Amino acid sequence: MKKIISILLVIIFLSTNIKVFAENSDIYSEYINNVKTNCQKYKPKEYIYKYSDFPDFINKYPKVENLKNNWFTALKNIENSYKQIQNNIYKCWLIDTQIKNIELSLKYLKNLDKTWLLQPIKQKLSQKKELLQRFSQRSCNIKKENLSTKKIKILNQSTFELCKYSYYLDYLEKYYENFNNLVDSKSKNQNIDFSNNDIAQKQINIKKEIYNQKKKAYKILPIVFNSFSEYNTYYPLHLNLLILKDLLIIYRDLLYQTLSPINQVVYKIINAMSK
Repeated sequence: MKKIISILLVIIFLSTNIKVFAENSDIYSEYINNVKTNCQKYKPKEYIYKYSDFPDFINKYPKVENLKNNWFTALKNIENSYKQIQNNIYKCWLIDTQIKNIELSLKYLKNLDKTWLLQPIKQKLSQKKELLQRFSQRSCNIKKENLSTKKIKILNQSTFELCKYSYYLDYLEKYYENFNNLVDSKSKNQNIDFSNNDIAQKQINIKKEIYNQKKKAYKILPIVFNSFSEYNTYYPLHLNLLILKDLLIIYRDLLYQTLSPINQVVYKIINAMSK
């Protein structure tokens, strides 16, 4: 009889664990299906940002089993990864705008004057362009095409990321609805009593944090896109003002070098007359 009871308990234990793993697998599969069904329409044919730092994040975010009992870390990790990917998408756009305008300025300066006077400015611009190109060649994939096409690609990729992120947060919310994913194995082995209120409060905190992350993500994306659109308009003016500032500094230094000997002569004459 005891053997039968033991066998039944083992079967119940195994079936329970199989159910838990199946549920976790099903909700992750649901997340993947949501991405395929609802997010693929935003996926660009060519990425602006090549995911060089996130090769596994291109079509989906990873499972979260390694952070079973640490929901706050799981949420913060995915939020930071999402932010970094979006930052790199728009960084590629920013760098492309800067390189394009620096090239135009260098071309203009070359045609304007071939004397040594503008050489420091040309060198400074060339060094900046080289620095920008290092990141662009490694991480970006922006071709020479009109601004409207670039905007569509950037908007598609950033929307694709937002879509994946939103469904992944849904996955995390469902994942942590499971008691076993909120309590670590050490606490279970020590038979620590967790009241329903403790678990309920954790789940309330998780839902609140997920809601805040979603709200912030949906609010920020259009603001960022509009800001970078304006950046494309105003950066050429900004760059030209920087060039003008450097040019004025050069003229100031030349003027000082020219007037300094004259001032010394006048000073010597005044000293001689005073004697």
